[in-house]
Amino acid sequence: MKQISLIFFNLAISLIGGYLLSQYIANLPYEMPWFLGSIRFVLHAVGHRELDNPDALEALGIIVLVLVSVIFVGAVVWLCNIGVRRYLSARSANSH
Repeated sequence: MKQISLIFFNLAISLIGGYLLSQYIANLPYEMPWFLGSIRFVLHAVGHRELDNPDALEALGIIVLVLVSVIFVGAVVWLCNIGVRRYLSARSANSH
């Protein structure tokens, strides 16, 4: 049960943190994000030219931004978990 709650907690932190990070980045002042050109290139490469319009690109840009933010925060949470486990194992080894 403890393992399931830890997984749920890490997943919740990753999703909420990723969403908040993407909202912060989306609210920064900018003209045209550099990654929209990359999205346009990928759309042409896979043959989905119907999505190459300003409205669809903006929506796809937000989706990519949220996904990258969640993956980034998830990686940070994972690295923090590794650090906490190593710290606790070193601390328990030194206390005996």
